[in-house]
Amino acid sequence: MTRTYWERILDYYEALPFEALDAATVHQVKRSLLDYYGCAAYTAKHRCADGMVQLILDMSAPGEHRVLGETRRAAPAAAACANACRISNIEMDDGSGINAAVHPGLYVWTGALTAWQTRPCDMRTLIRAVVFGYDVSMRMGMLAAKSVSRYELHGPGFSGALGAVASGGMVLGLNRRQLESAFGIAGSLLPMCPFISFIKGTDSKDLYGGWGLYLAMMALEGAQRGLTGPADIFDGVKSLSAFFSDDRGKDAAMGRPYYINVIGFKEFPACLAVHPALICIQNLFGENQFQAAEIERVVARVSPSAYKLSCGAPKQLTPTAARLSLPYTIAAALSEGALRPEAFTQERIDENRYAALMQRITIVENPEYGEEAQGIRACAMTIRLRDGRELFSEARGIRWCDEGATDEGLIQKFHLLTEGVFTEQERARTLHDLMHLEEGGALPRLLSALYAL
Repeated sequence: MTRTYWERILDYYEALPFEALDAATVHQVKRSLLDYYGCAAYTAKHRCADGMVQLILDMSAPGEHRVLGETRRAAPAAAACANACRISNIEMDDGSGINAAVHPGLYVWTGALTAWQTRPCDMRTLIRAVVFGYDVSMRMGMLAAKSVSRYELHGPGFSGALGAVASGGMVLGLNRRQLESAFGIAGSLLPMCPFISFIKGTDSKDLYGGWGLYLAMMALEGAQRGLTGPADIFDGVKSLSAFFSDDRGKDAAMGRPYYINVIGFKEFPACLAVHPALICIQNLFGENQFQAAEIERVVARVSPSAYKLSCGAPKQLTPTAARLSLPYTIAAALSEGALRPEAFTQERIDENRYAALMQRITIVENPEYGEEAQGIRACAMTIRLRDGRELFSEARGIRWCDEGATDEGLIQKFHLLTEGVFTEQERARTLHDLMHLEEGGALPRLLSALYAL
């Protein structure tokens, strides 16, 4: 009998030995943890999405799992949910890099680390589990990309639970039958996650990170207890096959590539839709000497999708909505010389310190960049200065997604996020442990430092 695509994914990773992973893939696992850890440290220290986290903990069953920035502990599902809400809040977690509409690291690493605290495994198993989780996230994200676009969903929230089931299940040592049931249980309840929560900047958007983890940890616990879910949830009769209906990725042999190697990292704490504009600003600052006070006018020509997202943001911005507002992100970056996470506190937004410059920014839709999946993320920016100079830059694509982030770039991002969180000595030790994950005691030290914040 011909094996289904889903069965072939599970077959491959069930039999995958650690020794089959090449050095570049193992190194990429560490890079992805470095990126995840910086986001976790920042959001723990600054208690991001705190209202949602407190709600989750108030409704949680008691347990022993740690929650970022909290002294209270919770059961695994609630702790993972709260942690993912925090981490996803600042929009700096990694993405697919291949238009798969997923943010795999948030789900894969939160699931793996939550499972590890329940049942510690060796680091080779943890690394295999993370590679498995990224592959499931990316492959299922590619299958669902058209549906996500058609129904205007938030792709990571829709399918993120699947990556967490994969990584968490391997760490916990679930057998094949249990793992299939866990995927079936989680798949039976995948949320719709309409993108409007992000556009309007509501608190419910943070649940798009958290709910996937709650589902995953509940499904893993249920499968261990003998509860069942449909093994053919993605390709059976009256299953989710209508949603996971694309053919992208099916022709790529397992491990060629390991999809963790083609993820994209986020250079700025904002929606990817505004990144090309921010790249233009960096280019212009690098090539010219000017200050925000000298600006007479800014015109940014952007893709139709970026234009629609920005125009949909409410007039009274929230920290979430501001992350996809082109006038706000452009004005903040021009005023501060860079776009930093602290630009998105409610206090900073309410100060209206960028309001005058925002009035001088015009956003224009450029149909030549194309619509949605058929288009490109791009921006052509013209800045006219009061002295008559006219500056121009165009960015076609997103550097850390299309070209890839260097180790040095990711380390700089880590320093940005952990400035004021760890001392220089603590940061140096943390970076060493992140890049030497196989060393005895590295992961316990990392988690101890993180949950002490």
